[in-house]
Amino acid sequence: MAQQSQQQQDVIIGIVDDTWKQDLYQALKKGKWENIERIIHDHQNEVFTAKLNENGETLLLSAVNEAKKGLVNKLVDKIAPDLLAETDNFGNTALHLAANVGLVEDARILVRKHPELLNRENKDGLLPIQLAARREQANARSMTSYLFKAGKEDDNHSKLLKGEAGAGVGSRVMKSLIKAGFYDLALDLLEFNEKLAWEEENNNPLEQMASDPGGFKSGIRLSSWQSLIYLYSYVPTKRNGMTEYSPSEVYKTVWNLLAKVLVQNMDIPALKLKHHRALRLVQSGHRME
Repeated sequence: MAQQSQQQQDVIIGIVDDTWKQDLYQALKKGKWENIERIIHDHQNEVFTAKLNENGETLLLSAVNEAKKGLVNKLVDKIAPDLLAETDNFGNTALHLAANVGLVEDARILVRKHPELLNRENKDGLLPIQLAARREQANARSMTSYLFKAGKEDDNHSKLLKGEAGAGVGSRVMKSLIKAGFYDLALDLLEFNEKLAWEEENNNPLEQMASDPGGFKSGIRLSSWQSLIYLYSYVPTKRNGMTEYSPSEVYKTVWNLLAKVLVQNMDIPALKLKHHRALRLVQSGHRME
């Protein structure tokens, strides 16, 4: 009779050996792919669902949260699409964590293989795009913009498109975008699907805008010099969905660059553009009433 392995003997006498999980977690933190691959081979039935830390993170979730960029792509190649939706103790999928950390490339990899992740809410009822919009780091906009674009393009999975997928989702996303000051994305959402953007009763995004004192020109104080720059700074406008540019591109470029040089602690052209978008949101809201 062939000699039984230690693992087989442990199973027979009821011993559960979880040391491989600790080894896996340590290999992940150190970025040792060869060790990870070996453990995956030895524990194929449970390696992608096993919880590796106190937050209930799986191997993939930990890789995303630890910002192990090179490992995420390799893991996604090995994991079945349905297992990409595994969550931590807070209901966060890998896409939630990528959105929170700000890893746009990881988000692309995940969405490409399992678009349904765009639609998953965590235990707080938040979509990945809402977590992205809540971040304060510099790349919050790039992540939010990517997830919004992916949601618009994926008509099979996006809650931004289907009213029956979840009441109030579009309205809640709108509020998140406005709170983050991403008025351009909020406008895109409104143009993309007006009904969803305003679907919840007593949840008018304009009320959210009113709480942002810098959302409109009347809410800020500018010096005479700053007011002059504000007046002549160029802001592109849209008509019938098409962007209309200044008759003089030289004028626009030179004046906006001059404004940034002369007022180094305030991007006045960007501020004026924000106010312009806020006004368009208000005007759009009134047209729908």
